[in-house]
Amino acid sequence: TIRFFDRGEYFSLHGPDAVFAAREFFKTNNVIKIWKSNTCELETCYVKNNSFELFLKELLLVKQYRGSPGNLSQFEDILYSNEESQTSSAINDPGLIAIQISTEDNINSLLIHLGPKECLIPSSGGNRDLYEKLDKVLGRNNILVTERKKNEFNTDNECSELNNLVKTANDQNVANLVELKDKQTIGCLNSLIRYLDLLNDSHSDQKFKIKAYNLNNYLKLDSGAFRSLNLLPNRTDQMANKTHSLYGVLNKCCTIQGQRLLTQWIKQPLIDIHKIEERQNLVEILINDSELRQNLVENYLKKMPDFQRIEWKFIKNKANLQDCYKIYCAVNNLPNLFECLLNHEGPKAHLIKEMFVNPLNSIIMDFKNFQQMIESTLDMDEIKNHLFLVKSSYKPELEELREKLNNIEEKIESLANKAARDLGLGTVKLESNAQTGYYFRVSRKDDKAVSSSKSYNVIETRKDGIKFQNDKLQELNEKFIEIKDQYEQEQKSVVDELIKISSGYLDPLQTLNNLVSELDIFVSFSLVAMSSQADYVRPKLQSIGTGILRLKDSRHPCLELQEGINFIPNDCEFVKDEKNFCIITGPNMGGKSTYIRQIGVLVLMAQIGSFVPASSAEISIVDCILARIGANDCQNKGISTFMAEMLETSFILKTATSNSLVIIDELGRGTSTYDGFGLAWAISDEEIKTVFNSHVSAMTSDESLTLLYKVKPGVCDQSFGIHVLDWQIFRNMLSNMPEKRLNIWRTIVLFWLMKKKKPKSIAKNIKYKQETDEIINNLFKKIESIDLNSLSDQEYRNKIDEIIQSESQRIDNPYFRALVNRL
Repeated sequence: TIRFFDRGEYFSLHGPDAVFAAREFFKTNNVIKIWKSNTCELETCYVKNNSFELFLKELLLVKQYRGSPGNLSQFEDILYSNEESQTSSAINDPGLIAIQISTEDNINSLLIHLGPKECLIPSSGGNRDLYEKLDKVLGRNNILVTERKKNEFNTDNECSELNNLVKTANDQNVANLVELKDKQTIGCLNSLIRYLDLLNDSHSDQKFKIKAYNLNNYLKLDSGAFRSLNLLPNRTDQMANKTHSLYGVLNKCCTIQGQRLLTQWIKQPLIDIHKIEERQNLVEILINDSELRQNLVENYLKKMPDFQRIEWKFIKNKANLQDCYKIYCAVNNLPNLFECLLNHEGPKAHLIKEMFVNPLNSIIMDFKNFQQMIESTLDMDEIKNHLFLVKSSYKPELEELREKLNNIEEKIESLANKAARDLGLGTVKLESNAQTGYYFRVSRKDDKAVSSSKSYNVIETRKDGIKFQNDKLQELNEKFIEIKDQYEQEQKSVVDELIKISSGYLDPLQTLNNLVSELDIFVSFSLVAMSSQADYVRPKLQSIGTGILRLKDSRHPCLELQEGINFIPNDCEFVKDEKNFCIITGPNMGGKSTYIRQIGVLVLMAQIGSFVPASSAEISIVDCILARIGANDCQNKGISTFMAEMLETSFILKTATSNSLVIIDELGRGTSTYDGFGLAWAISDEEIKTVFNSHVSAMTSDESLTLLYKVKPGVCDQSFGIHVLDWQIFRNMLSNMPEKRLNIWRTIVLFWLMKKKKPKSIAKNIKYKQETDEIINNLFKKIESIDLNSLSDQEYRNKIDEIIQSESQRIDNPYFRALVNRL
């Protein structure tokens, strides 16, 4: 058990818990402080709020601790506060309530788009075959399935309970909502309400909205494509480089809400060409106007708090004066942001005005009364001391306590002057924080003066100086905290009323959150395009069904950023009814998988409104991206590698349309070469009739291989797998092996190559082929028996040639002779 003690702006751990935190989280014992009393000492560790959230996530998600009282929902505002699938804001984010489980492709796409964590299903009744089908789909997407009693899904009382929870326009009855005309939806909602125990949570009243989710507005992604294209970072790999995913490349956002929305956009690419072009126009504006872009980053976006997190605190009745002040500071800066955007002059300035300037003007007007309320209520002078207090003029009791606080502060200031005299220093800085209260600080050059004085105790030594106190300052600190607590208790009624009034501003706050999120993403896209060493270009979009995909000098956005990689750009061309199908062949490590992946990534980038890494791009809108790349077995479900391939391929065949982009890598590798080739041919024939062949160009000279990583038209009639094996594995793994021993390994490869290069003219003679296998085995035994120590390298090679030629002349087998001649 790990116990955290909430100290307001920080948390503390004590005893073994403090030692555990120091060892497992901070990785140093320097964070441990000692609390002393007359009888004992106690290890103590302080954790700031931002570190507390990281520590809590590690305990719950990595080390599998369980949060008290055992309900994960108690921690959801922290656990998912910075994740791409943020669902804590019930007002904004959609949740999947009811789905048509007979359409598997829609289920997969919905799960990718919405990223749910858990699914509730009835424990009995209904069509069990459909539920089993749903369970398989959910399992493939790692979604927890929870069975609930059938009666929780009933449609009795219909919408009476929902009226208390759902906020509607003009306070209309929930029963009149179009979204609730289906009784199945009402039954699912009833189950969800009971599972989350919302009726017993007074903070949930009128805090939810119901919206229909239209899957047809977005490009569909299957789980294979989502995983294979590396769209989002791997949460289990904490050490992964941020450029290992598309999200990491595109994420130059300054705000948490921008990062959340970016994740949502990557999961939900658009198919409406007009909306995509609108996004492209906004990115282009920010690329061309460097002054506007820089101004937005430095002066506005970096100063925006996490509105969604603050909103959730208001919904859960956990907000405080500091949260109100954060909103106030952001709103106070909106008029300057308004002027900044309004001053943009350009051919598409009307778009900036329509998307941001006009909504900002409305938001500013909505928050005018809020600003006045905060200015008249909060004591702005105390905020610089990290104290969020109501003005003392509100109540006589507050004025009395305020006077006591002022007296203590004056005494503390006099102590700072005395400390400077005692230590023989010109000045001693007086500072405070939530953990320590007031303390003195001097630069590190004055370390000797402090450490040599017995009247002062060093708290902490850092690069910026030495923090220390004396007994009198600690005593005044305790009095100050005691009176401050009385002040906060006395002001509680005023604070409660202010929080209640502030919660009425959640709607304009949500509008502001959405506006800041979108603006942040457009700035991020422009920064990505401008900071790239190679060109990023605005793709020319064609309507869905046009069937055109032309990429010139295209690059993989993730790989080109990796250290030590000089990425080779490649072209790609698909034209409807002319070039619909492309086969990429070539040796291992030649870049085939990278090439097909980058095509999918660039199409997706185009449909979220981003520029793409290429010198030119023309892309038709696609309705879905489907991929089968790198299938593995699943032993716990009894699924072999081959079965996994076939299941994924079957899904692709059922889902793909004439407007889909399908990416398949090494289909049929889980079975024999002949069966795999037949399956791949049949499946490709089923997908698209026209074939465009491509291969990786390879140059060979002096028995060496050079990979160019360049895709060129043509047919590759031979495999360079053995050459790659020789070039890469032999060179690296066997570099220290004596040359004579290495020749034996090369001989093994030689005989393997003899078996692979079977002449077609004699291939049908089974007798000759069987004899040849025996001959090769006998040859290998003879070569293996050669005494390496008695021969030079050249003599060893000559001996091998002599044995092969001797056997060829001695044995009357045309199949074996043909093999020898081909070598």
